[in-house]
Amino acid sequence: MVLFSTIPMVAYFYPTISSVRQVARVNFTPTDTRFTLACILPIYLIPLFPRPYAARSSSSGNSGYPYIKGTMEGKTFRIGVLKDVYQYLAHALNCFAFGSERIGSAAHLCSMRRDWLDWGHDPTTSAPTSSVPTTTSGPAPTGAWATAITKAKAAVAKLTLSEKVSLGTGVQWEKGHCVGNTPAISSINFPGLCLQDSPLGVRFADKVSVFPAGVNTAATFNRDLFRQRGAALGAEFKGKGVNVALGPAMNIARVPAAGRNWEGFGADPYLSGEASYETVIGIQSQGVQACAKHYLNNEQEHFRESSSSNVDDRTQHEIYLPPFLKAVQAGVASFMCSYNQVNGTYACENNNILNKLLKSELGFQGYVMSDWWATHSGATSVNAGLDMTMPGDISLGSGTTYFGSNLVNSVNSGQVSQSRIDDLATRILAAWYLVGQDSGYPAVNFDSWNINDSFNKHIDVQGDHKTLIRTIGGASTVLLKNKNSALPLKTPSTIAVVGNDAGPNSKGINGCTDRGCNDGTLAQGWGSGTAEYPYLVNPLDAIKTKASSIGATVTSSLSDSDINAAANAARGKDVALVFISADSGEGYITVEGNAGDRNNLQAWHNGDALVAAVAAVNKNTIVVVHTVGQIVMEPWIDHANVTAVLWAGLQGQEAGNAVVDVLWGAVNPSGRLPYTIAKSASDYSASIITSGSGIVQIPYTEGLKVDYRAFDANGITPRFEFGFGLSYTTFEYSNLVVTPGASGGTQPTGPGSPLSSWLQDPWVKVTFTLKNTGAVAGTEIPQLYISPPASSGEPPNALKGFENVSLQPGASTTVTITLSRYDFSYWNVAGQKWSLISGTTSVWVGSSSRSKKLTGLDAGIRINNHRGASTRILLPPPPPTSVHCRLLKSMAPANDYRPDKREAKNMLKKAFERNPHPSRKQMEAISVECGRSVETVAKWFKQEREKYGNEEKPQALGSSQSIIHEVRDRDLDSPVSLVRTASLNRLRRANSGTSGHRASSEQWGQFPPSSADDIPSMAFGELHKQQHELHCAMAMYHLATQGLPMSLTHDTEA
Repeated sequence: MVLFSTIPMVAYFYPTISSVRQVARVNFTPTDTRFTLACILPIYLIPLFPRPYAARSSSSGNSGYPYIKGTMEGKTFRIGVLKDVYQYLAHALNCFAFGSERIGSAAHLCSMRRDWLDWGHDPTTSAPTSSVPTTTSGPAPTGAWATAITKAKAAVAKLTLSEKVSLGTGVQWEKGHCVGNTPAISSINFPGLCLQDSPLGVRFADKVSVFPAGVNTAATFNRDLFRQRGAALGAEFKGKGVNVALGPAMNIARVPAAGRNWEGFGADPYLSGEASYETVIGIQSQGVQACAKHYLNNEQEHFRESSSSNVDDRTQHEIYLPPFLKAVQAGVASFMCSYNQVNGTYACENNNILNKLLKSELGFQGYVMSDWWATHSGATSVNAGLDMTMPGDISLGSGTTYFGSNLVNSVNSGQVSQSRIDDLATRILAAWYLVGQDSGYPAVNFDSWNINDSFNKHIDVQGDHKTLIRTIGGASTVLLKNKNSALPLKTPSTIAVVGNDAGPNSKGINGCTDRGCNDGTLAQGWGSGTAEYPYLVNPLDAIKTKASSIGATVTSSLSDSDINAAANAARGKDVALVFISADSGEGYITVEGNAGDRNNLQAWHNGDALVAAVAAVNKNTIVVVHTVGQIVMEPWIDHANVTAVLWAGLQGQEAGNAVVDVLWGAVNPSGRLPYTIAKSASDYSASIITSGSGIVQIPYTEGLKVDYRAFDANGITPRFEFGFGLSYTTFEYSNLVVTPGASGGTQPTGPGSPLSSWLQDPWVKVTFTLKNTGAVAGTEIPQLYISPPASSGEPPNALKGFENVSLQPGASTTVTITLSRYDFSYWNVAGQKWSLISGTTSVWVGSSSRSKKLTGLDAGIRINNHRGASTRILLPPPPPTSVHCRLLKSMAPANDYRPDKREAKNMLKKAFERNPHPSRKQMEAISVECGRSVETVAKWFKQEREKYGNEEKPQALGSSQSIIHEVRDRDLDSPVSLVRTASLNRLRRANSGTSGHRASSEQWGQFPPSSADDIPSMAFGELHKQQHELHCAMAMYHLATQGLPMSLTHDTEA
């Protein structure tokens, strides 16, 4: 009934709309049968709907009402919008839509409950149980993958069912030489696989390097170093005979206290994606398979084995999937699915994230292994997309497996198809062929469990990697404060070194299992993501070496608890260097009461008091912070005697030398924060959930607002923003020029579409001039951000590009950053595809997420350079769908549309009539709509409230607008039930109105209706104010309950 009441409305109204050609034009071929039905509906339904306006026509094509012109099944038609489009329809429903092809801002998501639609269920209820998973085919392989798959298929054809299954079955936990092992198959000369941690070095092996952690690598903002580190890691893994390096880790640092943040590449999906891409290429350039982990939403350690990370579809695509997409683009051989559940289903048996997202949508051609003991089933997991179970046992030491003979039985009983087993085996062998491990690859030459066993060959694989480690350590160090140019140090004759973090581990450099203690210099966290130090240069020793070369003396106090000793050591010295730390790691180890995740964001071991005590007695106190992530620095950061602060992170085995390089100026710091440092832990948008029972729910209710996106969106001032970092020199930005790419082309959909050239190829070129205006050579990290329109639902700012530029004093260079359509796109939930952001998107370049040096206005419509000149860019048509119920700006009569004073005033009046007390968020939306500043809007609202005596909002608007805005103005994350209530309350009020006809019980059926099918009977009757209000309310209720396309076709002023 809904269908037969809404489509004829469209069929009737669109011929009456002006034939004016507007900027927005789409060509599409919907397959939805509902449009076909519209063509054959009985004509007698049409007279029930009065025409809204007489048609206007114009031969000039520059006046009249906006419309979208399209072609369907060879026929041309127009889909229009009604009068007063900016005053009324920029907020709501009156753009028409058909099925899955929704035009303009069709009201697919007018409930504004984004994650309800994204999940496909009401989140106020429990998560849905998984249906029987099915294998989803991805795109056809190309390039190196195509060749590898051809070889793999030929090999698989020679194998028995048991042999195919054995390829994906881990064996010999703590009996094989590696942490993960698969059996050999002699018939195809397959030696089996050795899988080994970690992302920063070969775990459980001697004579290997310990590289700076992932978080430090990200802080360099240097793609060359990303790749060099990956290549060096790959060389060491290969030298030890490891087939699969279990890294890189690429989870987003959603929560600052999360235990394993340090293994990944920070809090931004673009930065993490770039680091992941280059690292994978580096590792695999050495013939080693890389492994993208932990897939997916493994962002805390508490309850990681069973908790459910509940993430809406748009957030998943825009925040958490991008690093994994970049890994796929880099040709990564394998993925590791995580322990946790995702939206109610374990990651390793989750058809949605394995088959649908990873293998189909992202087009991943390799294999998926489980995290160790993260497999929870056999047939179900395999059908859902799991290819390999690790380490093989169902539980530690059980001697049983979900795969092996059990999986063979599942195939024989029909639970798993033979083709799926062939697919599993092909994927594993294809990855092996991809990196060339079928020819001349070294055998494993170490034993993870017994370093003294005769099997160990003690092969030294370090090469000259210490030089690279020291380089990354220095390049990743972030200068946070430098009062009066305290750094670099000049020629201090007396130096105090304070803090346990400056010295050696009392238990020895590898004295704690998997680095499960915080004693001495912190250079890596704890857990499986660690490696054995060949040596560790602590800062005290490095400072003593430097001091000796310049004739300075060093006094030290390494006790964090003896505050008096620290003060005495610092008193009267030319400079006091205070070293503080904060540690975290994997949840199977608890250190000082921290079960993987940190308990708070404070410096460990009395660090704040230590800094305060030293600063109280020394006017040149410099703080060096070795930490896994953010700490709150408010107790001492503004202290007058704290002259400089260095964030050193986790620098690896060359930590001390790297710090000295920066302190004395051998290295000009160029590191930038890969996350935001807040003034208070409560400023962050998410925190660790530490209590609960059963399947603990972890709701990602912050959505897209992660790290700096949340600070910007919520108007919170951080202590140090994402991307921040000082230098010993200064830089000048100028001459911003933005050049558009070619328009047109066909937007891809379906398997592998995120990898398409249309979406990923360079599209817009941004150039600017960068000059070193200081007295010393230095490296600047220019960062490019976009600022989408508020109506897009995107965060205010998002990183989309960066470069690493080194310049001598006085030198300048032209920097070029290219952007793709992907960079200007959002995940269109309704259309299940990437769509270009409509409206005005600004492009700007700066030195951090809050330091705008050059601004280009209107990247999506008009881009102005910093001198005021402008270059007009006409983009391809806007996406046919929007997850917000407001008319897309691209449907304006001109791309640079801005309401004049009179029109803006009318818009403000109507906004005031809707709600005289708007929230800040609503105020910002109003300012965008009327083209005036938030301050101007706020001032006008205040004046109007005083005029009305602060009474409740005047009822001057037509009732359809009330219902539209009543729903629209609800918060994006309000429960569906509230939206339903709003619609039903409006229905009740309209249904009991005194003017016009009241619906009889026969007309209505029951109230509230049992389903949307009971509602549309009210659509056929005399159209007047009350019934028009019912039409609006019906549509709103239908959308809130079923999320299907609806179209309103009348305005109250008609």
